[in-house]
Amino acid sequence: MKRACAAACVSVLLTACASAPPPAPTVTLKSLDERPTVVLREVAPSDRQLALQSYRVYVGIAENEQRRMHAMRRIADLRLLIAEEAMAAGAAVGEQRASLHAAVEDYRNLLRTYPDYSAADDVYYQIARAYDSAGEVERSLEALTALTRDHPRSVRYLEAQFRRGEILFARRDYAAAERAYSEITAAGDATPFYDQALYKRGWSRYAQSRLHEALADFTAVLERSMVSGSEFRTYLAPESLPRAQRELVDDTLMLVRGPLHK
Repeated sequence: MKRACAAACVSVLLTACASAPPPAPTVTLKSLDERPTVVLREVAPSDRQLALQSYRVYVGIAENEQRRMHAMRRIADLRLLIAEEAMAAGAAVGEQRASLHAAVEDYRNLLRTYPDYSAADDVYYQIARAYDSAGEVERSLEALTALTRDHPRSVRYLEAQFRRGEILFARRDYAAAERAYSEITAAGDATPFYDQALYKRGWSRYAQSRLHEALADFTAVLERSMVSGSEFRTYLAPESLPRAQRELVDDTLMLVRGPLHK
């Protein structure tokens, strides 16, 4: 009986996914083990609630723990996607928050049920994202801190540290923000967060009245932004830089020429 129900459940999922191009590959019970991650946007918006209900049915009947775990993750991801789409459509604030909290609870239930879940770092990232969307910055920070504390080798680690730094800086905890930004600069300049982390670490140090260290960071920002070439140093005009980089350089030059120059 369970096997028949499972087949029916997967059939419903296939029907829900069929309306969105490109056509999804055939889903079988075996493939639930082999493909732990799906592109949920392949499910048409009108079919997402149906897909969500189908995954819930599957969680209740799945005999294989791996399949059940993967289905629970899909439920949480779908709930978050539905909540974000409701926000974009202008749903009432209370409804938005309730939907986001429901997604968070699904993620937390996954971690409670499977504490050794291999993608726990990504789950913490999604929890942080949901709380941020709900405007609950402190809870978002808690999730990001759990990610960086428990999963230092995660591919999300540097981004999580940068987001931690931004939250800590905004609440004027400059020493903690500096530590978060320093985790990024210590990893080297290959990360896309390096320049912004260097710049914000300079501000964090400036806010702590450590002017010489702040000046060193700001000088490094200018050198990275305005010097090109390896053997011959070519100084670029600020107006030749991309807009975001030019704004960063303008702010840095204002500081170097102003308060830090005294």
